[in-house]
Amino acid sequence: MSSSETHWTTDSVLDSWFSILFSFASLQDKQSCKVAFLSSIISSIPSIDNNTITNLISCAFNDFYCFNYWHFLEFLYFPLNVNENHWFLVRVGIHTKTIEIFDSTGISLEVQIQKKIIFFLKNLQQASWEAAQRKNLVSPDAKPSLIQKWTLKQPKDKHPKQGKKSLDCAYFVMQTAYLLLRGEELKYGQKDMLDIKREMIGILLANMELVT
Repeated sequence: MSSSETHWTTDSVLDSWFSILFSFASLQDKQSCKVAFLSSIISSIPSIDNNTITNLISCAFNDFYCFNYWHFLEFLYFPLNVNENHWFLVRVGIHTKTIEIFDSTGISLEVQIQKKIIFFLKNLQQASWEAAQRKNLVSPDAKPSLIQKWTLKQPKDKHPKQGKKSLDCAYFVMQTAYLLLRGEELKYGQKDMLDIKREMIGILLANMELVT
């Protein structure tokens, strides 16, 4: 769904939702946060060129919803937008070297967009490593262990689908991220969306201090 069609699915609300999810994650693991979120500032990656993606790296790195660095993380989540009218979720498994695409339409991700995501992650890794070195979080002599080869997964059969005339893709992104972070199965669908939206409103209102 386009971020311009309704106030509920604007970039800022998606960002607020991810901010709340990070708060939950940090409460679960106070000693060492293993999960990070990137905001919608990078959501245009599917439609921009590599030079523009490179320029986004500094913003994306500074935008980590986590006081941690790439090589300390297990998972990185972020929303992407295609053609300014469809949202999907990306989950990056750092240890497993996997990129998972959760798309409520079930349509396979175009190869060109896959390449842009990989290009972005390659540069984000490097930026994170260099920042960690500057802050003496890793040895000055240590060599970066950068992931060069990724496995792309798109669990189309297991991912909940939106209805044919539905414009709820942003809600699917939000709900899927919520369930994945909690370690729960993705057992919901279009028929559950009204109740899910009501629950989301409650969560957002109850956590306004985290997003304002």
